Amino acid sequence: MNSSLLRMKLKGRISAIGVLAILLLVALYILWPLTKRGFFVSDDGEWMIIRLSAFYQSFRDGQFPVRFLDRLNYGYGYPVANFLYPGFLYIGSLIHLVGFSFVDSVKLILGGSVVGSAFLIFYWLRSRFTVAASFLGALSFLFAPYVIFDLYGRGSVGEVLAFLALAFCLYSIDRSVRWMFPFAVGLLVISHNSLALIFSVFLCLYLFVQKKRDYWMPYVLGFGMTAFFWIPALVERRFVLFDTETIAHSASYFIENRKLFLVNGVPLLAGVLIIVNRALRKKPLVLFFLAAFAVGALLSTSLTTPVWNIRWMGTFIQFPYRFLSLAVFAGSWLVARLVDRTSAVKMAGLTLVFFAMWMIPFWQITRGIVWVEREVGYYTTNEATTTVADEYLPRWVRERPKSRAAKKLEFIEGKGVVNLQSISTRRIEAAIEATEQSILRMNTIYYPGWGAELNGFPAPISYRNPKGAITIGVPAGSHRLIVEFRETPLRLLADVLSAVSMIIAFSLAGVELKKRLPGGVR
Repeated sequence: MNSSLLRMKLKGRISAIGVLAILLLVALYILWPLTKRGFFVSDDGEWMIIRLSAFYQSFRDGQFPVRFLDRLNYGYGYPVANFLYPGFLYIGSLIHLVGFSFVDSVKLILGGSVVGSAFLIFYWLRSRFTVAASFLGALSFLFAPYVIFDLYGRGSVGEVLAFLALAFCLYSIDRSVRWMFPFAVGLLVISHNSLALIFSVFLCLYLFVQKKRDYWMPYVLGFGMTAFFWIPALVERRFVLFDTETIAHSASYFIENRKLFLVNGVPLLAGVLIIVNRALRKKPLVLFFLAAFAVGALLSTSLTTPVWNIRWMGTFIQFPYRFLSLAVFAGSWLVARLVDRTSAVKMAGLTLVFFAMWMIPFWQITRGIVWVEREVGYYTTNEATTTVADEYLPRWVRERPKSRAAKKLEFIEGKGVVNLQSISTRRIEAAIEATEQSILRMNTIYYPGWGAELNGFPAPISYRNPKGAITIGVPAGSHRLIVEFRETPLRLLADVLSAVSMIIAFSLAGVELKKRLPGGVR
């Protein structure tokens, strides 16, 4: 390699490091509220901390994959982790295991996702644009009103993590790091249900436009790795109330309804300037991102009300403004495309305009942040379901719990004595002395996976009662009872598919990394 080329590469790396340092400083400015004690009041943030603490308790007790959170629903249990984005829960549990509090674990996920997304977006854009253009594109992400709103207004840990996952996917595609792609797709699938659906369609179209045929198998592997989650979530929906409950009225969540501040004016301006400039709009990829931005923006407005009247849209996506997440990434690309190779004078002018447009919604959202400091027990003993309408209660529960039961295991017919020998979130072992034919009730709602053994033999479970709780018939005499939550055959099959897909993904990663080593094929 000649010295001039070496100097150019070194200069490029130094400039990239400088840009990353500035991006980090900007991100820290945006994330500064997270350094305060306590947590901020938001739509979902504190509920996610509560869910994380309950998830960790089940995880610690040996339930893996975690599906049933025994502490929630007034101690009757709730299978929410079987259906709703467990990605941040696994990550948060590992962070907590290191020694961070549940509150700080959630803050670290939020902050790390934002910083990681900005860095990955910069390198994604850098594969096509100049350093300055890529920098402004990454800033467009950081200051996007919807990103700030997701952080401090909604406290949506899953959505913010999904931003990182999509940035990871785009980086893998445009930087030709194929071995990363299955892991990036896997993270996306478990990061947030609705955004995983939106972003997966976007990625399919992006791969098609880019003609990246060699990425389809890694794409499938990413879904295979997360089969442990999405197969049971789809198949077992019939067991819960989700399809019968109205979670949100979509018409209340269009951006016109006191949410005009979520409109990202910078990429909108960039898109308009690109459209009026023939030279900028020639390439198919430009049209793709213009279309993606337009679809994301339009689907968040009441102009698309007929679309939102389709039941599955309201059921799965719920909030129209979620489509702004698509506009955020398309907008970053459009901003970079506009300023790419622009003269220094024009770039300086555009940057000033952009900053003025970024700061107004940023101040509007962040000035209303309200902080609360709570005792640790508020999160670690809270027994709410953590969902809006208790929509993941099994359909056979006719009488929803309103308070914790006095005993976990009790006689409801007959007489006897219960001596609890061990109890955890997934297993109860007890010595039973029944003086007559009796029925025991375990004050946990039944969900497929719960099973019982009486004296080492399978014992039939019934849950045909208003509470939908587990009941077990016990004959007179002394007995050893074990009630335990385990994987069903379907879930075991999904777990095996995940394990096999992960082995293949790691094997392919090993082969590709070996090629990149000095002396390898490449």
